[in-house]
Amino acid sequence: MLNGKWDMILHSPMGDKAVIFEAAEEGEALTGRFSADSGWNTEIYEGKVDEAAFSFKVDFPVPAMGSFTFTLKGEADGDTMSGIAKMAVGKCKFEAKRI
Repeated sequence: MLNGKWDMILHSPMGDKAVIFEAAEEGEALTGRFSADSGWNTEIYEGKVDEAAFSFKVDFPVPAMGSFTFTLKGEADGDTMSGIAKMAVGKCKFEAKRI
């Protein structure tokens, strides 16, 4: 259900972040990569899929602050997905469309 490339927007407290999420699922395991035009490229980890529901973690770099770990949980519906991303400083919504 999640396999493929997704155009994702994270509505973070530091402003909206546009990323490309490349997902691959095998059984209940979810793997993938996040990338951005800035050259940032990292793998997700602890990814899980349960029918339409999914969860995973990814580390986002924050200039002059190191990085934040985001835990994303959401649901996919065809070519769209949405959910909540939690981090140490709060939580934010995200949505994505398959590309």
